[in-house]
Amino acid sequence: MVTRITWPRNRLLAALPAHQLTHLAREFEHVECHRGEMLLDADGALDDIFFFDSAVAVVLAVYPDGEAVTVAAMGHDGSSAAEAVLEGQTSSVRFLVYIPGTAAKLPRAAFRHAMRTMPAFRRVMYAHVRAYLEQMTITVACRSAHSLKRRLARWLLTLRDANENDALPLSHTELASLLGVQRPSLTKALLELEHEGCVAGGLRKLTLVNRRVLAKFSCECYHLLRKRTASPRW
Repeated sequence: MVTRITWPRNRLLAALPAHQLTHLAREFEHVECHRGEMLLDADGALDDIFFFDSAVAVVLAVYPDGEAVTVAAMGHDGSSAAEAVLEGQTSSVRFLVYIPGTAAKLPRAAFRHAMRTMPAFRRVMYAHVRAYLEQMTITVACRSAHSLKRRLARWLLTLRDANENDALPLSHTELASLLGVQRPSLTKALLELEHEGCVAGGLRKLTLVNRRVLAKFSCECYHLLRKRTASPRW
């Protein structure tokens, strides 16, 4: 069970009526999510649903040869619930913790009961599925439509928004994997953004020092997603 002293930070849960959240809180388990931890794997059972607080997970499409492609990121405004909402029994994607932090874990049985008996919860989850699909669609298109520098700016802003922290505990290697490029290419693009005064690098840490300027270098995908999800439709 989780307490309401500092919870919920998750926007989906915070949108619920107080009495429903109080009832649902009894079913949640507060968990620590560690860097590199696999919360769900492709073809794995959807036994638990994660509602992210301070942790950020990336959503990966996984191919038979082991290659994985990033299709979305989930932070305090998201969850791993989309396929469970659609009555899926297994996950088609991998949820991998990129930024360590906390999440609230809900057993599938409790999630299904809430979907059946709580109309407000059901509306929030349906809106979340729409936002999740929009992010996946735009991310896939972005991968082939925009330059690495613009995609990098977009992902840095996306991860910052998901975590609400200008300091991102990420290495060049992790960012290169996120964008599906070689590390030298990633480092070159990152140095260009540093030269523009957008970010400052460090050992396994990047700091966004001027988000306004960084947003100017980002592709329109970031602004499009922000516009579509700024006012959740629930």
